[in-house]
Amino acid sequence: MKKILIVESDPYLKLNLFEKLKNWGCDCHLATTSNQVDELIDKRLFDVVILGSALEHCQKIGLIKYLNCEAFNTKILVIYDASHSFQLVEVFQAGADDCVQKQVSLQEMLLRTCRLFGYQKIQNSNCLQTKYLSLFPETGVLKISRGPEMAVRKRESEILACLIRYKNKVVTRETLIKYVWGTTKLPTYTTVDVYIRRIRLLFPQYPVITTIRGFGYMIKD
Repeated sequence: MKKILIVESDPYLKLNLFEKLKNWGCDCHLATTSNQVDELIDKRLFDVVILGSALEHCQKIGLIKYLNCEAFNTKILVIYDASHSFQLVEVFQAGADDCVQKQVSLQEMLLRTCRLFGYQKIQNSNCLQTKYLSLFPETGVLKISRGPEMAVRKRESEILACLIRYKNKVVTRETLIKYVWGTTKLPTYTTVDVYIRRIRLLFPQYPVITTIRGFGYMIKD
């Protein structure tokens, strides 16, 4: 089931998009404020985010850049007013995948949204592997043995990359913090543990990450 986030303030447009996509079997969510958007994208990964008039232009640009950084495989469709077509260059430069005028038919918006379902963003050929996992760290794409391909957030991808690069060796929380966060906005050990739990939920059938009590974590190959 495709997960869609619709960020639109026009009641007619957002409700029609919501109902049509829901009828096509999509899991749809609505947001009209930046706080609602932040809350929703923090809880789940979306296949497509539709950005309409609910956010200011600078907020849209910021969100597009954030999604391309934190959720690379989320596709972004921007709905723009014809009078603001001069902003399209910035929108595409920020990383939007497609744009459509608000004045076009609802059917065209739906078709453009569905077209993005099959759109594959370019992946870096660099791949880190273990017995069960294949990770493309540049794009956050994770392939699980006998399972589906999925997109993970940037932090999870960087933590996995660190553990895989040091596979069969104990990686301390301090090492993970230096590798992922560098020297700014240092998290607590509890934050690291929360990220590890989130990662484990991605592949519950495979005990990939082992906790070495009192020391850190290890991925055994």
